[in-house]
Amino acid sequence: LHTIRFVELQLGSQDEAITVYDHINDRGLPLSSADIIKNRIFQHVNESQFTEVSTQWIIMTKTLGTIEIGSLRDPKFLLRAIASAEKGQKVTYPSLTGIFGKKLDPKNSDKEIKKEDPIGFAYDLAEAAAFLKNYGEDCRHDKHGELSALAFPKELNSIQQYPILLAARNIQDKEVFRRVVKQIANRTAFYTLSSERTQDFESLVPKWAHEIEKAGARMTLQKADEIYLKCANISVEGFSRLESVLRELNYKSSGDRAKIRAVLAHLSWILDEKMGKHPTPNTNIYDYFVAKKQQNGPAIWHIDHIQPSQGVGKESPLHGLGNLTLMYPTDNMALGSAKPAAKITHYAQNPVYLTKSLTDMSALIAKEKTKIEKHFSDAGVKEIKWDLQNWNQNSIDARFNLYFALLKNDLTTY
Repeated sequence: LHTIRFVELQLGSQDEAITVYDHINDRGLPLSSADIIKNRIFQHVNESQFTEVSTQWIIMTKTLGTIEIGSLRDPKFLLRAIASAEKGQKVTYPSLTGIFGKKLDPKNSDKEIKKEDPIGFAYDLAEAAAFLKNYGEDCRHDKHGELSALAFPKELNSIQQYPILLAARNIQDKEVFRRVVKQIANRTAFYTLSSERTQDFESLVPKWAHEIEKAGARMTLQKADEIYLKCANISVEGFSRLESVLRELNYKSSGDRAKIRAVLAHLSWILDEKMGKHPTPNTNIYDYFVAKKQQNGPAIWHIDHIQPSQGVGKESPLHGLGNLTLMYPTDNMALGSAKPAAKITHYAQNPVYLTKSLTDMSALIAKEKTKIEKHFSDAGVKEIKWDLQNWNQNSIDARFNLYFALLKNDLTTY
């Protein structure tokens, strides 16, 4: 105690006090916006409420800390998502302190600021953290179940969708909720695949989240569609850009290869769902994306070059999406540099229907072939224009056109 000195600073406002606290705290560590917001909450509760609020904050941070996606583990991500959805515009991390300070201050007279009860707010944060964990880690919702649509943007390593998903978490009707989730997944996948400017997409996220939140828990299908068309609809020019970008994907680029795998896996899942049949009874959507050896077994799928690529340059069209398909690792390695005609039997016996469709599908029963042809026709592909016996650039182009048509149809269907 003999070495302690007390310094009293007389400041003009609470904001100034918080700023000083931010810079000279006793740990010698910089405080984050989340730390300061926590202190804002605590300054507005009495001694009997302190333990309750503190417990909920701890629950929130522990929940976020277990999420596998690093960006979602920081409480600032959650706080920013909540603030942006309420304001309907992008919120910076430094501004979070002021925003929540005003919301939690019972003496604040600003009528444009929605007041929050500190205890209720602490419980809401813990609940929102649980939703964020379920979305980001398990692609599910506690009430509405598994959300397979979220696997595609997740595999594309996007995190921009989570603020919109948080805004939708309280929608009561299951059909409405799942439609909104599909809309969010579609728009996020388009953004990631089409090389849309990050600033452009991030500018629509808070507006979309705000409209969803404003519509409330009793949102209807009609309202969900109205909000999507108003805030996030994809333009004709956008799809033209998407097509151009997909044509340039190259298997030899690791970043492009991840997108190629995601597209092939997603389209394969969709068709197998239409057929009502998957590789094994226990197969789920996540299995389609598996590329690396797992602890409990080998890799599920390799990307196969339909026309072998040995000896060709990095920029060869043989590395493009139209010359690629999913295949079992054992088949892929056994066939090596075999020509397309030599793979017909292997493709026909592959359990994934999108890979089967490389053949003339004569090995399928009539009902299966009809279903596949209808799925293609619904996407605008009326006839098959590729031939494994005479696989050439026209075949590669036709196969690419199929993939793009199926993807575009999925991204505009919800």
